[in-house]
Amino acid sequence: TINKITVNAGNKAGTLTVYVSKDGETWTECDSTSTTSSYTDYTFELDGEYQYVKLESTGAQIRVKYVTVD
Repeated sequence: TINKITVNAGNKAGTLTVYVSKDGETWTECDSTSTTSSYTDYTFELDGEYQYVKLESTGAQIRVKYVTVD
């Protein structure tokens, strides 16, 4: 299970949304944050009962430099 995800993202200002799932088919929005053009670490705390994570950007193309999953 996943307890925390850290995403280093940037490139343009937009919204980064994290979705979580237990089965990989039914997705629930977990959290979202506004990004900037500077690459920054964004950390999302999960409750540990999910096995799948999906990232979605809106408003701009957000580039991900790296992802850390705990």
